[in-house]
Amino acid sequence: MSYTDRINLVITAAQKQNANDNWKVLDEDVRGELTFSVPLSASGANPPTHWGASTVLEQATFSALATMTSAQLKTYVNSLATQRKRTAVTTVDFKASLLVGTGDFYEYIASLGLKRINPPAI
Repeated sequence: MSYTDRINLVITAAQKQNANDNWKVLDEDVRGELTFSVPLSASGANPPTHWGASTVLEQATFSALATMTSAQLKTYVNSLATQRKRTAVTTVDFKASLLVGTGDFYEYIASLGLKRINPPAI
């Protein structure tokens, strides 16, 4: 199996649950539902308007995200769900808001006009 270099992913806050549901399947190991875990906003303050991740992907998954229509991607994800004995997804709505980049994560989110929301100091 071949993998990409580290990829930066950003989705809108409205699509976080759907994206993480899909990543439960797309992530070949476990804990894919925690993929989009970096809260982002234009000001760097709550509430998050976007969620980010930096990860490696199977090359086939990267290609599917880049080239497939939503219907094709849903078929791809559900074929992986069957192979991996995981729950099938009902939608891949996250795809419409998915932004993909490479390089330094913080430089990438800055290029989108976003900042990480840091947790409050204890």
